[in-house]
Amino acid sequence: MKKRHLMLLQLIPISLFILSIFGSILILPFVQNITDSGLQKKIIIPDWTYMVYLDADNNLDSYGIGDINEMEEGYNDAVSSNVNVIVFIDREFSGAKTYKIQHDTSGSIVSPILTTGFLSEPNMGSKTTLKNFIIYVFNNFPAEHYVLDLWDHGSGIFGICWDDSSGNDKLTFDEVDEALVEACSLAGETIDILTMDACLMQMLEVCYEMNDYVDYIVASEETIPGYGYPYDDMIDTLCDTPSQSPATYANAMVTDYHASYSASYDTTLSAVNVTSGSINNLMAAFNLFTAELNTQVATQKSAISSARAATQEFYYDIFVDLYDFAYELESRVTGTDFKDTCDWLMGNISDAVLNSLEWNNPDAYGIAIYFPDNSGDYNSGYGTSIDLGEDTDWDLFLTTFYFGPTYHLDLDGYLLDDGITVDPANDGDGIVDQGETINITITIRNTGSILATSVNGTLSCSDGNITILVGFQVYGTIAGGATDSMTFLFNVSLSAPNGLIVTFKFDINATYITLFHKTETLIVIINYSTIIGGDSFENAVLINEGIFESLMPGPDPTDGSAWFKISCPADKYLIVSIIAAAPGTDFDVYIYNELGQLQSAAIGESYPDSCSIFVLSTGFYIIRVYSYAGSGSFTLNVTLFDVTGPEDGLSIGTAFTLIVDGPTLTSTLPSGAQDYLFYRVFLQEGESVTAWLRGQSSQHDFDLYLYDRLLNELDYSWKTQYPEQIDWTATYSGVYYLIVKIWSGSGDFEIEVESQGGAAIGNFWVTLITLIVAFVMITGFYRFFKKTY
Repeated sequence: MKKRHLMLLQLIPISLFILSIFGSILILPFVQNITDSGLQKKIIIPDWTYMVYLDADNNLDSYGIGDINEMEEGYNDAVSSNVNVIVFIDREFSGAKTYKIQHDTSGSIVSPILTTGFLSEPNMGSKTTLKNFIIYVFNNFPAEHYVLDLWDHGSGIFGICWDDSSGNDKLTFDEVDEALVEACSLAGETIDILTMDACLMQMLEVCYEMNDYVDYIVASEETIPGYGYPYDDMIDTLCDTPSQSPATYANAMVTDYHASYSASYDTTLSAVNVTSGSINNLMAAFNLFTAELNTQVATQKSAISSARAATQEFYYDIFVDLYDFAYELESRVTGTDFKDTCDWLMGNISDAVLNSLEWNNPDAYGIAIYFPDNSGDYNSGYGTSIDLGEDTDWDLFLTTFYFGPTYHLDLDGYLLDDGITVDPANDGDGIVDQGETINITITIRNTGSILATSVNGTLSCSDGNITILVGFQVYGTIAGGATDSMTFLFNVSLSAPNGLIVTFKFDINATYITLFHKTETLIVIINYSTIIGGDSFENAVLINEGIFESLMPGPDPTDGSAWFKISCPADKYLIVSIIAAAPGTDFDVYIYNELGQLQSAAIGESYPDSCSIFVLSTGFYIIRVYSYAGSGSFTLNVTLFDVTGPEDGLSIGTAFTLIVDGPTLTSTLPSGAQDYLFYRVFLQEGESVTAWLRGQSSQHDFDLYLYDRLLNELDYSWKTQYPEQIDWTATYSGVYYLIVKIWSGSGDFEIEVESQGGAAIGNFWVTLITLIVAFVMITGFYRFFKKTY
């Protein structure tokens, strides 16, 4: 081999080494310009906004001032573009101010005061005050992630944020939940972390009620010392790494809090994942656990009592650690199934709790529950005022455990039949008309655990257009959990006007040791196909697919809602739309699963207004109609579609179907009055794909969003130039949704989904350009040495 060729071969690895060292400097900026042109978001927003609802209008006033000083000490002005800390404080004697925290170590508050329009003496125990504060922060300090910190006294299920200047008013958790739902749905935002610098707040009841618009809850099972959170450390931790995820920061908050105290204090703090997957798994395990408890309470009461006595209690001994109760129970009860349900609950609690640290509470594992140690401390309102008590069998277990077996009778539904042959005036169209004689079949359910005896029902009506023909029926006995139906009869006057709203009273009576009486309300509208709905989530009226009339306000005594439920088979789309004719009305629709978790909502300001969900598993879904404004009749259209049903892209239920590596779909925006279109794609777990959105940048700017089957946003692409691109790997087998939304302009676009069979486009360009440069360098070396030697 000639010398120059030998030297050439020796220089090739040297040149490649130089290329590897300097390639990123010389090549990658060029590649970045190719692959990431226009990747900057249109609106650069901070990573975090930490909002503090600081209710110091009580004996915690001085601690509130101290905590604001700690926030100033921990805040780093260098990250002001990435982290906002907004504090709304109401003091005991000097009213309210809102601060935007800036760094200071002086011991005085130097942060600027914001002009908000809030009252100088607000009622911090009002949901409206909380809602307005959240909306103000959403509107003025938008961020990728939000922390909401409720600061004050806390009493677990009994409330938080007492305001001495407002008659000692407080926030109930229904009010906190309503404030979150209204503020978040209005702004299209969620709270990443709900934390409560308040005593005794980390309870299953709180996690269950707060999960609709919250991902993580950081709070204490035990009391919190007056000094509260170490805000200098907690805010400093956030400022140190603004890019950290909500889960990471929630975990760090627990660690910072624990480190600020010592064994001379009795403390706990935990971070709980309440995202839909986590809370659904936890509640499924809890529901099975309570069902087993109710089955076994009569035969294993001594074991349950012994386990309760050994369970970790807190400052209020009516609150105990749920994991520890299951642990103590598992070692005492008999029966493999019972032990397995205890283990399953403990496992799901462990999965949900990200971090739990304590001083002097060795058996505190992160989530408490209401479980008084004696019947005298039991609050009879628990089963009707606390969502967990209403929606699960936990309260049934408590009452059975304390007082023995019980029964409870509820109206389960009613069916109108105008097709009876007794009266020739009946036309059998299912609508109550003038002159007709109507069979009304009324079903009663025993929601208790023991037999109800001597059950009877009385139907009455004070309207002169109605004549009751059969108004009393004997149901006899109804076993626990069972239903029974009886038929009553009434006649409608020929002179009854169309649209007349007729109210019936239905009295339920029964006996078993004690007398039982309950009055229900039934409503029909003359000459309308009418289903009024139930008065609560639990009493939702069963409906089928179809179109029917109803009324607002509904029978719910708290807010006038009307509740319906429909049985849905898996792998269907449930679509619900509403229309109301009366001017000035704004009726909204909400869809919940059986656990009471919000799945979808129609909260538009014009009709028709619709929402839809993909049914993951066979079961009941609950439909709530709520009047945001106005009253009157409305038409509800409830439809179940197959996956291959009609597709127009205007809703989740009628989304266009994309096939991986299938044809490119072409559409146009706007589509009518709608500035977005829905697409769906079915993937197998572990499948990696890329979604592409292409169009003419000179004509429009459309953005691309990715959602999972529960409509949680997973990713988005906000480029200023096409193509928009989202890469992802399926974490479950099933449907995913893509939404194309107008940022500006109008026109045609193309969308497709491809499997990721090779390197991403950026890696392709890097590889190609690297090879070209290497080839040029090698060729140059060769020619140089050929000429030289």
